[in-house]
Amino acid sequence: MDEQPEIASGQVSASVGPRVAAVRPKVKKLLEQFRAEPSGDAGALLEALLLKGLVEESAEREDLLRLQAERERRVQLEAALQKMMDRAHQLGRVTERLARRRAAEQNRIKTILTVVEKAAAQGRPFDQAEVVRRISAVIGLEGPLERRVEPRGPEEGN
Repeated sequence: MDEQPEIASGQVSASVGPRVAAVRPKVKKLLEQFRAEPSGDAGALLEALLLKGLVEESAEREDLLRLQAERERRVQLEAALQKMMDRAHQLGRVTERLARRRAAEQNRIKTILTVVEKAAAQGRPFDQAEVVRRISAVIGLEGPLERRVEPRGPEEGN
């Protein structure tokens, strides 16, 4: 619609100018015929051309609105994707940190068990409760351990 005033005033862009210049004489002739006989063929042709132009303009406007909506949706999706990627990266760092911590815990437990195995192989005594306490401390289960006793059922004897 913005080009219509330019076309009417004779000021058209370089890409449209040659095409407008080529059809201008035909349009002038058609307008003269319409002025001479508004209900004739020229009037019907002008009406058809105007209707076609308005329908095409409306369809183009709808396409532009749809394109704009798709662009906005793409921007929203890209932002959501970036947030998910940032979160995944953050979770990856947390997972790596936890994996390193677990590996260090496993190494400390292996060290404790190696000492116990050497003591057992040499026939030296070791305190099972102390071993359990040390391993519990490594895995984060500090504090006194309570012995769990399951009640006996009637068939096991009282």
